[in-house]
Amino acid sequence: MTASGQTISGDSIGPKFVHIVSGRAVVLTEPLCFLAVNTKNGTIEDRFHPQNGHNVSGAILLLPGSRGGGATPDQLCETVRAGVGPAAIVLKAPDPALAVGAYVAGILYGIQTPVIVVNAKTYESIRYGDPISVSSI
Repeated sequence: MTASGQTISGDSIGPKFVHIVSGRAVVLTEPLCFLAVNTKNGTIEDRFHPQNGHNVSGAILLLPGSRGGGATPDQLCETVRAGVGPAAIVLKAPDPALAVGAYVAGILYGIQTPVIVVNAKTYESIRYGDPISVSSI
């Protein structure tokens, strides 16, 4: 089990970052289409998603991947610009759409949203609400 306040490290697939990002873990059980994230408050508004009503704003977001095709990078970038996006994204496998969205937000708005890939054991040790910090390898 992840210890409270533990720092996890992974391979950065998005923008390179030099600081440690901390927050509470929001663990999604299914891929997320970022079009379902309200850009005013960061709430997931997809009645078919198991975590409908949960909030990603400022969270360390763990998810199995994205869905929604070409809209995902744009919508992730928009949530970051609006100040309601996740503080960092943690994945078990690379997701190019999430990496692109975070990268573009960094370029356009100067706001870094780390995207890292961790091994399955680390990913599955993190529970919803755990306070964690993220760093890249």
